[in-house]
Amino acid sequence: MKSIQTIIKVNKQALDEKRQELVELEGQKEQLINWQKKMKDELAKEFDFAVKNPEMSITFDYYRKLISRRQVNLKLALDDLNLQIENITLQIAELFGEVKKYEIIEQQKLAKILNEQKLRDSKALDEIAISNYLKERNVQEG
Repeated sequence: MKSIQTIIKVNKQALDEKRQELVELEGQKEQLINWQKKMKDELAKEFDFAVKNPEMSITFDYYRKLISRRQVNLKLALDDLNLQIENITLQIAELFGEVKKYEIIEQQKLAKILNEQKLRDSKALDEIAISNYLKERNVQEG
């Protein structure tokens, strides 16, 4: 019984660690998405500035290409993070299934032990009742 409890404890600990990893990855993903949005907003501001100041249009083209490369790199990083998140999510589901499996086994063993104890108690009470009946019968006959 203790070995099952140990397995459950170890799997729960691993599950908690994977959940923490997932939280960290989700935080990184959110940060990358915020950076993407910030770059997009900055690009729009720079475009408006370049339209109002034609002499700046030469530098804007360079800036646009730079931002475009950064956005591609961010997209690749996001894709990688999404794969990691998917992988961790699958691991969490697997660990959760393991924990539940062992918890069910533990519950079944406890139920079996309880039923066996009830059966022993019932037999003991039956023996007491039979013994009392026989004593009473002997007293009546004797």
